[in-house]
Formats: sequence, structure tokens, C-alpha cells
Amino acid sequence: MKINLNQKVKVKVTSVGKSHFIHRHKDLFGDSSYAPKFQFLQEDEEGYSVWQLWDLIGHFGEALQLLTLHPPIETEIELIE
Repeated sequence: MKINLNQKVKVKVTSVGKSHFIHRHKDLFGDSSYAPKFQFLQEDEEGYSVWQLWDLIGHFGEALQLLTLHPPIETEIELIE
């Protein structure tokens, strides 16, 4: 099976991941007046959010280390066709 990095996936972002998401935005843009408005993740009724795979890796890659006790996303990822 092949997966393209542009493929959309559904994941459940944990509370640790949500905190990481907020801090990453602050680290990238600080208090700059040119910073894009922060928008939190849109989740469906089951708590899943949709990402392109490359964007998910870009946001959470450093936090997706093996043996983490507090993962930023749940381990099950659903591929969207």
C-alpha cells in the first residue's frame, strides 16, 4: 500500500496535542502583528480533525517520539479517500 503525503487523514488530537498546537503557533509568530489569526482545530462529533498528512507531521512530528507517555494524537489514524 502506498500513501501520498498530500492524503487527508482523520486523527483525534489529545489534550497534550492541543496544548502543543497552541504553543507552536505562539513560538512561530510570537506577538507579531503580521501573525495569522490563531484558529483551533475543527473537530467532528467524534472528536476527529482532518489533516493533510504532511501538515500533521509538520505540526506534531517532534512530539511524535517513540516511548512518549503523553502522545499528541491517538495512535489510530483514519485515511480519507
